[in-house]
Amino acid sequence: MSQTTYVTAYFPYKETPYFREPHDPIHILQLIQSGIHLCLFVAEDCPHLSLFHDWAKQYDRTFRIMPRRLRTCWDTELGRFFRGSGQAFRLPDNRNLEKDTVEFFLWTHARFELVEEVAQCDVFGEKNNNDDDQKRTTSFAWIESSLPALFRDMQSCIPHLHSASTDLLSSPFCPSAADHGLLFLPGCSKPVALDFREQIADAVIWRFCGGFFRFVARADQIREFGQWYREECKALFRSMNGLVVWDVNFLAYLDALCRNMQPFLCKVRPVWYKADHNDSIVQIRLSADEVSKRLLPAFSSMQPLTPLLPTIPGYVPSSCSLLRMGDTIGMDALSDAYYMNTRYVSYRLSPEGNYLFEPENTTQTICNLNLFSKIVLSRVASPLLSESLPQVASPLLSESLPQVASPLRVEDLPQVASPLRSESLPQVASPLRIEDLPQVASPLRSESLPHHPLHMESSIVLEDSGGIPMEPAVEVGKTYVSIGLEDIRLYWNGNEDDNNHGGVGFIATNINFSPLERQNRMIYGSIDLTTMRYTDCHLIVPPDPYSWCEKNWIPLPTNNRFIYRWHPFEIGHVERREDTGEHHLWIDSSRELSHPVIQRLRGSSIFVPFFGLDGKDAKEKENPLWIGVAHFSEDHWPRHYYHVLVVLDASQGWLPVQISPIFHFDKLSVEFCTGFDFQDGMCHFIYSQMDTDPVYCSIPLSAISLYPIIHL
Repeated sequence: MSQTTYVTAYFPYKETPYFREPHDPIHILQLIQSGIHLCLFVAEDCPHLSLFHDWAKQYDRTFRIMPRRLRTCWDTELGRFFRGSGQAFRLPDNRNLEKDTVEFFLWTHARFELVEEVAQCDVFGEKNNNDDDQKRTTSFAWIESSLPALFRDMQSCIPHLHSASTDLLSSPFCPSAADHGLLFLPGCSKPVALDFREQIADAVIWRFCGGFFRFVARADQIREFGQWYREECKALFRSMNGLVVWDVNFLAYLDALCRNMQPFLCKVRPVWYKADHNDSIVQIRLSADEVSKRLLPAFSSMQPLTPLLPTIPGYVPSSCSLLRMGDTIGMDALSDAYYMNTRYVSYRLSPEGNYLFEPENTTQTICNLNLFSKIVLSRVASPLLSESLPQVASPLLSESLPQVASPLRVEDLPQVASPLRSESLPQVASPLRIEDLPQVASPLRSESLPHHPLHMESSIVLEDSGGIPMEPAVEVGKTYVSIGLEDIRLYWNGNEDDNNHGGVGFIATNINFSPLERQNRMIYGSIDLTTMRYTDCHLIVPPDPYSWCEKNWIPLPTNNRFIYRWHPFEIGHVERREDTGEHHLWIDSSRELSHPVIQRLRGSSIFVPFFGLDGKDAKEKENPLWIGVAHFSEDHWPRHYYHVLVVLDASQGWLPVQISPIFHFDKLSVEFCTGFDFQDGMCHFIYSQMDTDPVYCSIPLSAISLYPIIHL
């Protein structure tokens, strides 16, 4: 595609006291000297007009002065409409009285009209040798003439100004432009609700930055968008009794209209990207929001799990990890029965993603408990049988659970020695034993649970590290962000013995046992299926012993090997050092992968055998592929989590060989999926919503699809 044509103006402010003196045109010269294709609108009586003409001669290949002369804001289409309406103008209540005048507002709205005019004449369109028609420019942008004043480093911005349309369209997060053009708009804040009309009359809304936008669209599409923009602005003016507002407020209103427009009717689709009033405003970074597919309509079945799980005072259910029984490393059998670990947490998230604690939890510390269950998936009706889980109607006896008052109070947590000193922590040099963890009640056993005649094996609150008291119960200055084991993944670790029938292992994130204060570390061990206790627990020293945060290591179906990270793609094994007794993760392989989505991934679920879409001939294949869920996230309000299915090939060193399109389950928010299985063409997911309220769903893989990964 051809180079972007930029449009700017030296507006003739005559009725706005803020612009009493003509502003310095030096920033226009900076834009010209950057080498971009630039078109300038200017007034006939502009004091710098002769200087602009001199620059046009000097930079005649890239700079044009448009023949249309700007006179007053009332000569624009919206200006003529507003003046001819006969209505008195109403301006926002909170504004800069010297700057935010009707004239200033109308000139900001005129930006789209001026870009539309340049797109129609396309002064920089290239001649095509095959015919006399012009090769049309398909990228037009508005850039405020004073924008370089906001840049920290003009030179670093120039490559972004020169980026081709193909650079944007080739982004994995760019929506398809097959049926419509795209309008890239930088912004600072979250979307607004459609019913916020009164807010735009109050104060400026920075959903969009203003001063810069970029079309990747044909001239006819830009013209249609401009007409739609002006008609909606006129409609708002009429319905709001002559209200005239900033262009950024009106764009926030249009954005709300577009998000509620089904189907999307305009031929240009707005695309928001995060920026601020600095260099980032021209650095178009697209969000995965634009391409993430919502899976909810494709659900074959869906079942909230919270009503089926036991109530633990002061805690709510969070993420769940699945492990198919019988699906050992050697794949002895396929089964519909699963072990499931459910994390319980002592907080909720607000709609914006902030932590909400009970008032009594004055330290605002995350406390974790874990529930270990056996469940059964049915291929008939609702796949998750409620009989396989404890029933709310028959709650677990409170004396069977760790005693935590509701609301959660720090003094109700099981106590350890106080003050908590370094010698109170388990030493890495020796194995982390369950005896070293603060104890909660005695192990729950099956006879402690309500009895159900079908599929009820057990549901046990595992004894874990939850319960270390926060300050001021311990020495001053010693605090913990989180206590207990977070985000457990269950896996077959091959350690089959009398105490761990089947070799069920786990790996989890932990902070309060970390030798480095407030820094995440990983703990791994086994689950004794007889006593339902953690056993043989060890802290793992990561490749960088001083790293700030370790989490989302994913077990592979070989003894104690893990995917450490995805970019670079690194796999390692855990081994005990004889000289120190410490357990270290040693990196076995590291490879740079070029796939742009893989470079952003973090671990989610374990990987399970994959025999293709239909799952046939499973027992005849000796070297199956392996499929699992991975995720990445972006800063929004709250954070948005995105997921992909990834297929690994064990014969190629666990190299990713297939990947799905990006998806989310129901909402673009905090959806975290650690529970996954695949059988007979069906994907089984368990994901949490805003860190609570886990949901089970099943979806045909054909509704998601997979694509091969080309490694360069």
